Amino acid sequence: MVENPTINQIPYTLESGILPIGHLPWLTDLAYQGFHLSYIPMNAAIVLAQLFALVCVLRVGWLKIASLMYEALHIGIYILGGLFFWPWIWSNLTVWWAARTAKDGFSWNTKLACIATILLGAPALHINPAPPLAWFDLADSRQVYIEAVTKDGRHVKVPSAFFSSHSYSMSHAYLGAQAIMGHYDHTTLASSMSLERQQKDGQCVAPSTLTRAEPETAEAREVREAQLSRFLIAHHKKMLARDPTQARQSYYFRFHHHPSNPFLYKEFNALSLEDVVGYQQVIESVCHSMDGGHVEKKVIARDTEYGSVL
Repeated sequence: MVENPTINQIPYTLESGILPIGHLPWLTDLAYQGFHLSYIPMNAAIVLAQLFALVCVLRVGWLKIASLMYEALHIGIYILGGLFFWPWIWSNLTVWWAARTAKDGFSWNTKLACIATILLGAPALHINPAPPLAWFDLADSRQVYIEAVTKDGRHVKVPSAFFSSHSYSMSHAYLGAQAIMGHYDHTTLASSMSLERQQKDGQCVAPSTLTRAEPETAEAREVREAQLSRFLIAHHKKMLARDPTQARQSYYFRFHHHPSNPFLYKEFNALSLEDVVGYQQVIESVCHSMDGGHVEKKVIARDTEYGSVL
């Protein structure tokens, strides 16, 4: 609760192009400054809210309160952190909808079954481990994104939403997640379970000073880059062949956990795919900070992997 500065999600997700308020620097700065002052009590409140799940089933009224509380939590996470947990929002809504007209409480068999299901999901029991709901948010981390390279030599950042059904995988950078010499190890949206990473975070330490995964071999990198190139060529052709009567940016409406903010991609939105000659994957190890609602980046390592679509 005390050691995890969850405010680090704001600069990272803004740079990733998924922060829903990121196109409004004044609001982003207000959120960042406010979050900076309140993240410790907010962390404590979130832990208590999660523990409340164990007992909220004991009373129908508590269950309704919990459902609305979790809705507010997930909506807040989306606004301040760019993570859109829409299946959880939908699930909490259905629980509240079912409970809103309930007049009688649940039987003790039902209550115990609900509590036991939560307890048996504890990862330490290794029975049916639930996803961990706690991690460290890092300021010093790896960013991976795709740029479109145009005929006139411009490099235009591409939203992960552009990749349609593959947008979730691209936002996770699965084709840029391998350990690379000189870079920070990959983390999912700058979240890590490593206490070492958290303790050295914010100091912009050299990646070589951290415990590292085994680096990718030259042969493995060659195979990965070939796979990436084939994917980008095939996807570019698919997008070029789309029916021109369709809404051009309809891919922004695809639901997943990391939806792109279209207002952060004005240059790409105005770009004709006919002008694109290739794409490159950019892998950066970056120390992130904020200034006036804008991201300040210190890039300590940068790799690019280019593929022509001609």
